[in-house]
Amino acid sequence: MTAVTDHPDPAPSRDTDDASVPRIGGTDGVALIDASSWLDLDPLVPLFDEVPADPYVEEGFRYKAISRIRIRGTEPVVGPHEPLYQSLEYNPVHGDIDRRYAPLTDAMVSAVAAPLRMFQVAAHLPQDEEVLVQVQRVTTGTAGDIGHPAVEGFHQDGVNAICILLVDRVNLIGGQTLVSTTADGQTLVFAGELRPGQFLVADDRRTYHYTSPVWDTGTARGHRDVVLFGWPSCRRPADGESALPSLGSLRTHRTRPTFREMSGGFLIAKANGGARGWRRGAANGAARG
Repeated sequence: MTAVTDHPDPAPSRDTDDASVPRIGGTDGVALIDASSWLDLDPLVPLFDEVPADPYVEEGFRYKAISRIRIRGTEPVVGPHEPLYQSLEYNPVHGDIDRRYAPLTDAMVSAVAAPLRMFQVAAHLPQDEEVLVQVQRVTTGTAGDIGHPAVEGFHQDGVNAICILLVDRVNLIGGQTLVSTTADGQTLVFAGELRPGQFLVADDRRTYHYTSPVWDTGTARGHRDVVLFGWPSCRRPADGESALPSLGSLRTHRTRPTFREMSGGFLIAKANGGARGWRRGAANGAARG
C-alpha cells in the first residue's frame, strides 16, 4: 500500500485511463485486506442494533444510516448532513433521487474512525478527504425469508473507490461478495464470503460489485452487518454540474433489475426492464414482479 500524503489532492477524474490516479489492487482493481487479528470490532457490533430501517426498501430487510467523515489529526470530523445521491446511470433502483437517512450516532462515528483511516490508506487518499460512510444491516426478515444486500445487482456506485468492511454475520447462509470487471458479472476477479474484520477495497471505475442474497439457518432470524466506504462522498451536484464524468459506453445497466438464478445457486440481478422487479427472488431463482 502507498503511504498517504499530508496534503489534500484535487479529486481525480473518473476516467479509467487516467494514469495519474493510483490504482487499487493492481490490474484487477480489487484488494482483500484481513484485519481480523488486530482490528477491534467489539465497539461496533452492538451499535448496529440501533441503525434505523431503510425507508427506500419497503420489504423491510435493510437498515441504514450515513455520514460524511474526514480525519483531522487523529479525530473523525463529520461534515454537513445531506441526502445520499447517486445518478440513475449507476443506480438503476434508487438513482436520481435524494435518499434521506439518519446520520451516524456519535458512538458509531468514533467506532468507524480506525476502519475509515485504513480505507483511506488502501485507496491512496489523504486523510482529510471527505468519505461517505454507510452503516448497513441486511436481515433475513422472519424465519425462512430472504434479504438482498445488493438490490441493484452487479453495479458501480459512481465513485472512484469503494470498500466493504464485514463487521458481523449471524445465522446466515449466502452473502457471497462478487467483483467483476464487466457489468454482466461474467468476468470475476473476486468471489468469496467476507469474514468479520475483512476489508474488500475496489476501484469503482474499473469493477462492478455485488453480494448475493442471504437466508437464515433455520434457527433464528439472521443478519449481516457492514460498513461501506465510498470516495468521493456522493453529495448531490450543484445545478448544471455532474457529480462525476459519465462512463458513456462503459455503462450498460440502464433498466430496473429483477433477480435471476446464476450458476452456483446464487441469485443476481439481470437487467430486463421490469419495474421494481428486484423486490424478491424465490429461493429457487424464480423472479417475482
